[in-house]
Amino acid sequence: MDGARGEPRLLIVEDEADKRDALAALLEADYQVATARDGEEGVRVARADPPDLVLMDLVMPRMDGFAALEALRGDHRTAEIPVIFVSGRGDDVTRVRGLDLGAVDFLAKPFSERELKARIERTLRLARRQTQLRELAQTDALTGLANLRAFRARLEEEVKRAQRYGTPLTCVMADMDHLKPLNDELGHAAGDRAIAAVADVVRTELRETDFAARYGGDEFVVLLPHTSAAEGRVFAERVCERLRETSLEAGGRRAGLAASFGVAEIGSGAAEEAAEEMVQRADEALYAAKRAGRGRVAVAEAPAEGAASG
Repeated sequence: MDGARGEPRLLIVEDEADKRDALAALLEADYQVATARDGEEGVRVARADPPDLVLMDLVMPRMDGFAALEALRGDHRTAEIPVIFVSGRGDDVTRVRGLDLGAVDFLAKPFSERELKARIERTLRLARRQTQLRELAQTDALTGLANLRAFRARLEEEVKRAQRYGTPLTCVMADMDHLKPLNDELGHAAGDRAIAAVADVVRTELRETDFAARYGGDEFVVLLPHTSAAEGRVFAERVCERLRETSLEAGGRRAGLAASFGVAEIGSGAAEEAAEEMVQRADEALYAAKRAGRGRVAVAEAPAEGAASG
């Protein structure tokens, strides 16, 4: 998440203006620095524009450092941001509680400039390494999209968020058409290139808040937050049309690309049931599109209000 100038971005959360300004002046030569006056503002700033690292005071009005850290950890947008507590309260109980809540380090006041920068650089270095490992573990190697494990985690988060705030959430399932003949005629290497090409088309249509994954084989799944089934159909039809305009060159010939799509919006069931129920209905709609002639979009009917998921 390094800034446009290339320097890591830090957020200083400190309620005392003189200390906040002094920290910012100390660090702004080496980092891009944003500031917040208390935990509540710090959480809001971090959610709006996630920094690479947060330096957080502990004792603050409205929302203290512990509560702010819990709020950051509870939001997927900020859950992985490393937080270093900077506080005059350096007793073992305070340190242990901070670390238990997910702080990566605890720097007791007073501290030297050298120690502060050393702790920051160490934390940023470890965070970059963890990010790389996490991306490798959650990315499908062929397509560069998220893998099934990452999708399952994101699905749970998005369903909880949609139900908490009463916002729509739509799932789009996509499955390539006629991949087997292409594999048989041109080989599996060409088939893999076709799968990757479809993934590229899907990726170009995503908004920043959307999430796409390779579901398995030549099947893909997309989560569209704040999106109704009708709007999800528009997305799927746009991808479907772009695929018709895309072809793959292999074995001295050009092969067309096509896929069928199923769309379903979340129902009103319990959170633990709604996620799988939405994916299942999108999958059923996908196969309805296949039966109707392929290369098209089908939308699942909304479940009856209050009906049990099945």
